[in-house]
Amino acid sequence: MHRVVSSVYLVIVWTTLYFVIRLLIGQPLPGAAVDVSQYIRNLYTPNSVLWFVYVLGAWNFLVILLRRAPRWVGFSVFAVALPLLLEAGIGLPNRIIIYGTFFAAGVYFKDWFLAFFTDRVGLKAVLLPVFAVAAGFLAVATESIPVLSFYTWTLQHFLAAMATIALVSIACRWSLFARVFGWLGQRTLQMFILHQPVAWLVMTIPVLQTILMADVIRWIWPVTGMIFLAAVSLGAYALLSRTPLKYLFRLPKFPPAKSVAVPVPAREQSSIA
Repeated sequence: MHRVVSSVYLVIVWTTLYFVIRLLIGQPLPGAAVDVSQYIRNLYTPNSVLWFVYVLGAWNFLVILLRRAPRWVGFSVFAVALPLLLEAGIGLPNRIIIYGTFFAAGVYFKDWFLAFFTDRVGLKAVLLPVFAVAAGFLAVATESIPVLSFYTWTLQHFLAAMATIALVSIACRWSLFARVFGWLGQRTLQMFILHQPVAWLVMTIPVLQTILMADVIRWIWPVTGMIFLAAVSLGAYALLSRTPLKYLFRLPKFPPAKSVAVPVPAREQSSIA
């Protein structure tokens, strides 16, 4: 339940901060509320990057409800039952359903994934291109079959994810890569939350726009943009995490209530004895 409460806390804190930043800058910003009514709506249906934090809470809550069910039942709820509720569009409910399958796979079968990708370098070296080619082939082969779009999209991205995991697990045989990926993995949520205001920073400072949109950089913007946003977000988090502002990223820890000893009258002590 702590993860559910933590997700709700982060959505409230950062939806409020996004709104305040929007008011201070004085111009529309993607994902930030423009007025109080939209701010309130964003608290329960985020339209910014906070949708991911929101759905993490929803997924964890569903896992709690299914905690006594066998793992195959729990996974089937995410991968089979919920997709029946899919509607047209890419709204928040659809995102909860579509990406929930991957979350459930990690929750219910993480021991299988860990066992499969532990050691076995030769196997991973073979499976890496197989997964990658299969994902690409599936994307092309089923492009004109909309009725299968959810399941083919899920399988396609599952294969792509498996290829990525194989690549990372091979790289992690070197201690340097293992430390770097471990360090990044512990900060992905903070980086995800901060990259939105960092992107706003680029939009509102003309000098940054000129530099980052130069001809040479613009052609490789998907890569340079990702590196820039990640680097600045991680740098900002490194600074904030050393101050009380670290509680923008996690629930404050309150000390447990101290029990107070109530004196027992001598007459009651004798009766107890």
